[in-house]
Amino acid sequence: MKAAFSKAEIELEIASRFSTAFQPHEKRPSEVIPTGIAEIDSFALGGLPRGAITEVFGPASSGRTSFMLSALTHATNNEEICALVDTTNSFDPNSATRAGMNCERLLWIRCDHNLEHAFKATDLLLQGGGFGLVLLDVPGRIARLLLDLSAESGTDKIEKALTHQTIAQMIGASRETVSRAMKDFQDAGWISVERRRITLADRPALEQRAQVRM
Repeated sequence: MKAAFSKAEIELEIASRFSTAFQPHEKRPSEVIPTGIAEIDSFALGGLPRGAITEVFGPASSGRTSFMLSALTHATNNEEICALVDTTNSFDPNSATRAGMNCERLLWIRCDHNLEHAFKATDLLLQGGGFGLVLLDVPGRIARLLLDLSAESGTDKIEKALTHQTIAQMIGASRETVSRAMKDFQDAGWISVERRRITLADRPALEQRAQVRM
């Protein structure tokens, strides 16, 4: 399995391996893909929406990443073409293969901590309409964004005043998801917020979250 980096490389990879992924597809909003976990599928009315963004949220060690990988494993072993937008280059294909994932049906896009590339790649994949599941990690992207903004400021205090809505727009997520992640970060003592000014209180923890092994 190769890793794709740019739009041209993504399109070339798709053309060579996934010939139907970018062909026109009839949009069927009600169509879902089972995750293979009966309790989740029952709760989610059959599974995850095909070809759409589904936000999977949870604090560290909650099983969020395991669930996403289980869903990918089930989908790729049932003839689905899937994509993983890896913002931190942390996906381990060898471990995924040992866990049973069919990586020949997975397009792995490494973004090397570049959020703009991650957004563009996700847009391209969703427009194609031929991918059953397109996955990316929202809390990890928030942690990476905070670290990048702190680096721009040169201190642990981010100079820009940020609302949750602004952060959501910057990373392409919902405000509700950002609010939950920021609350978790505050409760864990990783950040402090005063008058919309964010200070990184535990940089190592944020770095670990941004680079969490998938």
